[in-house]
Amino acid sequence: MGEFAIVGEQGGATLFFSCPNKGDSGTTQFVKATLFTILPLAADEMTILNSVSRRLADKMGCADVANLPAKVPAPTGG
Repeated sequence: MGEFAIVGEQGGATLFFSCPNKGDSGTTQFVKATLFTILPLAADEMTILNSVSRRLADKMGCADVANLPAKVPAPTGG
């Protein structure tokens, strides 16, 4: 899912996905998307962040290389 995705133990989620772009800081190959929460939302955090990231990737024209699935897969690793 993307290049890297993690849900924090205390809440929140982070997702990096491919999306070559130019910004104020120069050219980058990835976008970092982060969701902060006050209370843990369990699996919902990554579902929300993935949904927003998919929409952003679509608007930025990089949905085809972002590797963001329509449905968030089950967690792997620990």
